[in-house]
Amino acid sequence: MIKLIGKITVCLCLLALPASLSAFTLGTDYTESIDVSGNTYTSTVEFENGFIGWLHSESWGHTLSEDFMTVPDNFTVNSASLRISGYHAVGVGVDLVEFGGTCRWTAYEGWTWAWDATDNLFDLTDIDHSYWNTSPLMVSMTPVLDRGVFLRSAVLTVEYGGPGGTGNPGDISAVPEPTTLLLLSTGLIGAGYLRRRK
Repeated sequence: MIKLIGKITVCLCLLALPASLSAFTLGTDYTESIDVSGNTYTSTVEFENGFIGWLHSESWGHTLSEDFMTVPDNFTVNSASLRISGYHAVGVGVDLVEFGGTCRWTAYEGWTWAWDATDNLFDLTDIDHSYWNTSPLMVSMTPVLDRGVFLRSAVLTVEYGGPGGTGNPGDISAVPEPTTLLLLSTGLIGAGYLRRRK
């Protein structure tokens, strides 16, 4: 019982310590590549120097496409995910990941590390709309009960759609105006009447 209380006290002390915040440098610590296939947008970050030390926060950004902004006025996010690959140095694998300061995961909520490379998938579909309208989408990570974390890659995949969350974004300009529909309807009725008289 005393050992358990001691472990809990150590964990609470570790969590209470402030973590310094810095950022990886694009081109030095990581490189980013973009792929657009139809309405699917993918930002892939490959880490060259992806080590994050204990209680040290690092952040990186995923560039978002200006073509798909603004959400939800012109486009919607049908689905979005972030897959992070890497492994922890020594520890129990409790690491915090944040997106815009609103979303966090720990090992007890699905974030797990193994000695070999492990892919970890996060669902970002329902985060606040504003994060899809400001590039880059910033991600930060802090090892809490790890001696350090080695990151290999982070892949952000976003599938966009038109209003209502369905269809291709390019289809939104093809919605006819009410006046056009009225003229079309009148023409069809007139054509039907003339054909019936014949």
